[in-house]
Amino acid sequence: MRGLEFVLYAREDVHDPRGPAFSLNLNTGPRMDHHAGYDPDAEPRFWFILDVAIAREHALSVAGPPPATVLPEPARELIASAHREALAWWREHDRGQALLAAARAAAWAETGRWLSKGAAAEALIISVDRSLDLLMDLRPIGTVESPLTERSEAPKQGDEGAPDAWLAFDESVAAGLEGIAAGDELLLLTWFDRAARDVLQVHPRGDVSRGMHGVFSTRSPDRPNPIGLHRVRVIAVDGTRVQVADLEALDGTPIVDVKPVLGRIDER
Repeated sequence: MRGLEFVLYAREDVHDPRGPAFSLNLNTGPRMDHHAGYDPDAEPRFWFILDVAIAREHALSVAGPPPATVLPEPARELIASAHREALAWWREHDRGQALLAAARAAAWAETGRWLSKGAAAEALIISVDRSLDLLMDLRPIGTVESPLTERSEAPKQGDEGAPDAWLAFDESVAAGLEGIAAGDELLLLTWFDRAARDVLQVHPRGDVSRGMHGVFSTRSPDRPNPIGLHRVRVIAVDGTRVQVADLEALDGTPIVDVKPVLGRIDER
């Protein structure tokens, strides 16, 4: 047993907008320094914000109404700020406890529920394990060599005046280029490495008169997984370098994959 933490609040002070203001804060026990506090402004307020928020969900009433009907619900922004201050304190004093506190803060941020530190750590381990199962190893196989260096220079689509460009493939994938010849129509997949990945809505083609659309209904390069899709025509093949027409990708854009455009069923 670490010790006893006893906090006494006056009903009116527990509603302080800065966070609960105690009348008495008593700490004592075998693994805890003895402390008796009477001035809430003399002690970090974030501990008491977290305590009250947790108590609303998990505390048991010895007598009287349930804690959730007596204790106010702190604003979400206040709790988030208290988490940050608590994590900063733990980082300075106990790195192990900082990790457990971070796990509990992450669980609260995701679900709005309060877990014990141990349960939160276990939930985090399970979440990380699942994330590892979903990892994808996406490696570039080459880069685009183009006169286009800025997004402002590039047309929206390749058939809107895009220049010729070279696809410079890595030597390690040279065998995979066998069969590609001048005149072939290809689907080129690239990784828009300069795109914004936090965008979910855009004006289609940057036209504000069209209103906002979900990014998945547009061809915007800004999207959570910025994969570019380009239909190009092969002009020439020189070893691991393939010259193509009508490519709007910028110079240095990573190449992810290339596939042939399929013809009629009887031509495949």
